[in-house]
Amino acid sequence: MKGGASYRAFGGIELSANVAGRRGYALPAFMVEPLAKNGALPDFGFAAIGSMPASIQWDTEFRVQKTVKTRGPVDVTLFGSAFGSTRALRFGVVLGF
Repeated sequence: MKGGASYRAFGGIELSANVAGRRGYALPAFMVEPLAKNGALPDFGFAAIGSMPASIQWDTEFRVQKTVKTRGPVDVTLFGSAFGSTRALRFGVVLGF
């Protein structure tokens, strides 16, 4: 389940907010196993297939961006993003050709 909205503010500043809901994962995204493993999955202390539904996790992102220079086919865009679920910030410069 995903949703989002964007708004172009005065001065060419673009604001956007996105939200995505997803089910929790029963197993980790990756596992490290020894070479002499017999092929059985490790016991994580819970059943991988159970009667209880996995909880829903909500991921949010807020983004601000502005194109600061355009010359011919080249655009220079500055952006900043904040992610609510991981409490992370990201800043960057995008060169568009």
